[in-house]
Amino acid sequence: MMDISPNGLKLNTPLNIPISKLGQVKISVRFQLNETMFQVHGMIIWREDKYNHFLYGVHFSIDERVQEDLIRNIKSYVKSATD
Repeated sequence: MMDISPNGLKLNTPLNIPISKLGQVKISVRFQLNETMFQVHGMIIWREDKYNHFLYGVHFSIDERVQEDLIRNIKSYVKSATD
């Protein structure tokens, strides 16, 4: 994972996920932010080929409660990284 927001993330992986149409490939991503584990579902909305890896843009399909928890954890992470 390279970048995250309350609505999605940028994923960096060596996996070449076959995509026939963007926005139709569902993905589940599990990650830890601070001390909280998240498992979120989303759709791949863009893909970029790099030398020996791939970048994917994932738009989350999450409910408001999970999104609020993610926002709290992102804010906490940013605050601790700048202190």
